[in-house]
Amino acid sequence: MEKQIALFISKVFNPLVFVVFFLAITFNIQFYISSSIPQNARWMILGLVTITTFVIPALMGNILLRLLISKFNMRKRDAKLIPLAIAAVLYIFTYHLLDRVNLSPIFNLFILGMASLAIISMLIMMKYEISIYMIAAGALPGGFTGLHLTLNVNMSFYIMLSVILGGIIGFSRLYLDKHKPHEIYVGFIMGALVMLAHYLYL
Repeated sequence: MEKQIALFISKVFNPLVFVVFFLAITFNIQFYISSSIPQNARWMILGLVTITTFVIPALMGNILLRLLISKFNMRKRDAKLIPLAIAAVLYIFTYHLLDRVNLSPIFNLFILGMASLAIISMLIMMKYEISIYMIAAGALPGGFTGLHLTLNVNMSFYIMLSVILGGIIGFSRLYLDKHKPHEIYVGFIMGALVMLAHYLYL
C-alpha cells in the first residue's frame, strides 16, 4: 500500500507540472498584478503553458527516454539529458512567447528559472546523480519566497505548503529507492536557491 502511495505521488508531482502549479496559484491570489489579468486570459495562458511546458516535453521526453535506453543501451542517467534539453528549450520558448504578450515578469521569471534549472541539472548529471523531482519541488517555495520578498505580498502559507509538499515528494522518492538522501536534499536546496535568485537579481 505504501509503495502504491509513493508511486502515485511521483506520478502526480512530475517535475514538469510545477510551472502549471505556480501559475495556477499565482493567477488566483488576490493581489493587483494577478487581478489585472482578465479571467479568460488567465485560462488561455494557463492552457498554453500546460501544452508547452508539460504535455509536449512529457510526451517527447518519455518517447526518447525509452528509445535511448532500449534501442541504444544508453545509461539512464545519460539518457535523461535529452528530455532535460527538450524541457529547457520549451521553457525558453514559453518565456519569450509570454514576454511578447507582456505578461508580468513575476510569472515569467518562474519559467525562466525552470529553464535555468534544467540546464544546470544537465551539467550536474553529466557527472553526478541528482533528483530532478526535488529540484522542481524546491523551485516552488523559491518562487513563492521571491514573490514574498519582492512584492511585499504575504506568501507564508504557500511557502510553508510547498515545503511540506517537497518533503512528501522527497520521502516518496526515498521510499521508492530512486535516490540517496543527499541527492534529495541538494536537489531541493538548489531548486529553491536558483529560483529565488531569479526573483532577487533579474
